[in-house]
Amino acid sequence: MSVIQGAIQRLCNTKDAETFPESYTIEEAGIEMFLKSLKPFLDAEEGSISPVIERARVRGNISAKWLPENLEVVLIDGEGIGHDIKEANKSSLSPWHLDFFYLSDAIVLVEDSERSFIAGGKSALLTLARNGYLPKSILAFSKLDKIDGERHEQISEVNKSLRNLLSALSEEEGISIAKEQLDIRYFGKMDSEVADEGTRAEIIDLLRTIKSNATKAKPIYAKPVYDFELLAPFLDRATAEFRSMWDGYLSSDLSYRKPWQTIKAFNYRMTWGQDEHKDMRPVEDLHSELITKLERYITSPTMWEQDVTAILQQVSVDRFKQEFSISLVQLIREILIFQNEQYWRKSAELRGAGSTKERASLIKDLLHETVPSMTDEHARKFKDAIKECFKKALTKIS
Repeated sequence: MSVIQGAIQRLCNTKDAETFPESYTIEEAGIEMFLKSLKPFLDAEEGSISPVIERARVRGNISAKWLPENLEVVLIDGEGIGHDIKEANKSSLSPWHLDFFYLSDAIVLVEDSERSFIAGGKSALLTLARNGYLPKSILAFSKLDKIDGERHEQISEVNKSLRNLLSALSEEEGISIAKEQLDIRYFGKMDSEVADEGTRAEIIDLLRTIKSNATKAKPIYAKPVYDFELLAPFLDRATAEFRSMWDGYLSSDLSYRKPWQTIKAFNYRMTWGQDEHKDMRPVEDLHSELITKLERYITSPTMWEQDVTAILQQVSVDRFKQEFSISLVQLIREILIFQNEQYWRKSAELRGAGSTKERASLIKDLLHETVPSMTDEHARKFKDAIKECFKKALTKIS
């Protein structure tokens, strides 16, 4: 901590006796000096204090000179979603990503043209599809110049990787995505001072498209009708998978359980109202199970309140998915974390011999009580809460 404090004090020009500054602002008249001053704060190199910085904001006339002067954009960088090789086998993203997706006008998933979808890009695209966000998603392939050939040959090579991915999603996950559903962009020489002509044109068109879509009047949606009496079997499969997963994390079997230090650290995060710790992510896990198991139920409503074309059905289902997904995230946070705050605190306060086993047992009981089997006596409350998410989403798309 003294090393970190020393680095912060040097960069922020604070006195040795002062504590960490809550916020710090850099202002420079010229962009070159501004970027030089910014690097020690947000760089990934050794000596940067970026790991201790939250919610950095960069503002000013810092866009490329070849962009139209009247073009302004707010960009949220989602910490390289999908670029970590450890994410390759994950089936979903964190709930807070969904919070941002819901608020954003456009979601840009950037893939490396040369090594497409070897990390978490597959799970990111799967999450976008399952939660209805494909209509406002852009799939951008960077480093196109790393592939041999002319631009059209490079694009053709990248598209082969995309076709393989879409085929895998259909076969392995049951999610059918047509290439025509995706807004695909191809960027080359982005590390050069001036990108190539094709990339410049692509970026300008992309930003104009985002602005145009964001300012359009909302389209008309058709309201699907669902039979809630058919909901229970889908919920039962989802909750059973969730409980089975977490029973393993908290079991006495060394091959499945998480280390006691990890469980304890996770427990503390829950008392702080956070969604997760490392790969212990109950909000994400339950949300993912419910969204996955309910896919067929959501995409095949009992009927529609009006005559609809196939295109209007798809548009309406995607819009419903967005509203249902965000409502579901909020519900799961509430019932898993906030309504159980006293129980999370009780298990976090355990000390001494036997506390590891007792903590795991308390957390397991808490999860089973909160996420029941549909045959349990208290299952009605859980099912009714899910039905309210459906009704809330249907009201929003009216």
